[in-house]
Amino acid sequence: MRILRVASVPNNRTGGMSRVMHFTGDALRRLGHHVDYLFREDMGPAVRPRLERFVLPCRLPGLVRRKQAEAGPFDVVEIHEPLTAYYCFARRFDPNLPPPVAITYGIEARSRRAILAYKRAKELRVSLKQRYSPLSVVWQANYGLRRCTAVICFNEEDAAFLEKAGLPSGRVFCSHSGVSDAFLAAGSAATPVPGCHPGILFLGTWLERKGILDLVPAVRRVLLESPAARLTVAGCGCQESTVRQSFSTELQHRIEVLPRIDADHDLLQVFRRHSVFVLPSIFEGQPLSMLEAAALGLAIVTTDVCGMRDFILHGEDGLLVRPGDADGLAACLMRLVRDEAETRRLGQAARRKVQDFTWENAAVKMLAAYEAAAFPVRPFDSRNAPSIVGADR
Repeated sequence: MRILRVASVPNNRTGGMSRVMHFTGDALRRLGHHVDYLFREDMGPAVRPRLERFVLPCRLPGLVRRKQAEAGPFDVVEIHEPLTAYYCFARRFDPNLPPPVAITYGIEARSRRAILAYKRAKELRVSLKQRYSPLSVVWQANYGLRRCTAVICFNEEDAAFLEKAGLPSGRVFCSHSGVSDAFLAAGSAATPVPGCHPGILFLGTWLERKGILDLVPAVRRVLLESPAARLTVAGCGCQESTVRQSFSTELQHRIEVLPRIDADHDLLQVFRRHSVFVLPSIFEGQPLSMLEAAALGLAIVTTDVCGMRDFILHGEDGLLVRPGDADGLAACLMRLVRDEAETRRLGQAARRKVQDFTWENAAVKMLAAYEAAAFPVRPFDSRNAPSIVGADR
């Protein structure tokens, strides 16, 4: 098959979404398929961030036409959920545009609702902008999800949500993130590193959606109660001072901040210096960092949502807490900091489970969606697409 993949993220192998695209693309090529890309750098002149959500979707049909003129026709075009709307609309008038497959790393409508629920539970102020501005993305995403010929999700909750909303099960496919051979090999060859316990690693952008409002008080309690404990915040995408100022002065020397990680080798070394991985996100599709931590045998503490719940079975290969439960998060971290044997048991169980989460397996599941879109049993009529009940509320 000839596959074009589109997302408005930078073209690199260090970001979350771009890494998933490149690694699954490499696997698809090994299976004999042609894979091409349109990343943010390929989408024309920069526009103001507030306008990108409108401008880039409108550019997309023309970009795909130009790409086909240069490289030849594609069987399908995979499009990140927020960009799908205008392409689906344009295709009603241009049959030469290849059938679209939406890919969602966490459905926009569900993400918005989860964030609002979190803010209400925390009694945080929600401005009119925070409440209504995301709807411009949600509405576009919903239009595209209803009208794409297939949808790829990264967790079972998203897939069930779409099927409950009326999308036929034959149009909804569930894949997953993966781990590279290098991570699997490093995990298999790993030996305990003297002094690594009890290092805690948070790998992700320093954002409210990643659960930092719960991470900070939970880690503060752990650091105060366990003098040997350390925290590393890696790939935070912000100034080191922004992270450090969240903690009191007497704790800051026990916190390491790595704003960027530029190479897989560096990332492997970061993981191997720690025994516990923490990611208290409010909402995720399925975080790649969680699977990579599992491959290296770290004990995982994360939230009981979406793709985390798909992978972690509480108490057997990791620990799950409710989103927003800072006390529960602190208790789980303290449990691991105080019990090296339990940390090692959970980490090794996660490492055994992640062996099946290869990029090849993820690519094969995506390929099923591409084939359903390119070679449908019955032609898909987008005019009869169901509405996604309740998604816009």
